Amino acid sequence: MDFRLNWLLALFLGAFGVDRLHRGCLATGILKLVTLGGAGLWWAWDLLAVATGYAVDGRGHPLKGRPFQRLLATGVSLTVIAGAGTVVASAVAPGVQELFAAAGRLTVSAVHSPRPVWEPVARFADKGEGPTSPFIVAGDALTFKFTFDDAAFVYLLPAGTAIVPDGSKPVISSIESAAGTVTIRVRPGDYLLYVQSRSGWTIAVVERVMR
Repeated sequence: MDFRLNWLLALFLGAFGVDRLHRGCLATGILKLVTLGGAGLWWAWDLLAVATGYAVDGRGHPLKGRPFQRLLATGVSLTVIAGAGTVVASAVAPGVQELFAAAGRLTVSAVHSPRPVWEPVARFADKGEGPTSPFIVAGDALTFKFTFDDAAFVYLLPAGTAIVPDGSKPVISSIESAAGTVTIRVRPGDYLLYVQSRSGWTIAVVERVMR
């Protein structure tokens, strides 16, 4: 799940728990609605968590997002929270102070101390030739874990590509049944895999992102 829509929901409807319901967190979403965003504290915390990459969906998977988009969302989040802080602080001053301290730790961790993390993107299994469904890449490298029942050629193409363009080079090629991994450098974007094979195959795609 891309973080951008969920961040907008957290910004404008977070006090009603809509962002957590969108991520599949039903119980905490309802609780957030009943408490009106935890009197504003929960709303602000979730807004920063989604922006900086600490929020996860209902299955525990982190939300996808590009680093520069996260930096922009974090800056806007801090500005909005700072503007609302003067109103909230009069009622919950100790909580607001702790929130801003936590926000500072989150921002420093996300902006100044990034570390590479390998995260699953998609898994495909089929038989024969054709394109996979598209997937979003937010990192700078991809690893393909594959199993081929026979000869196979795999191409990484921009999403929406219907056929393999002339002159394209496969990211994986094998003239017989095989299993293994291949890692390549990529740019963020929307991609699909086009597989040429006569038999069954499986491919798991994992990306490297900075967290």
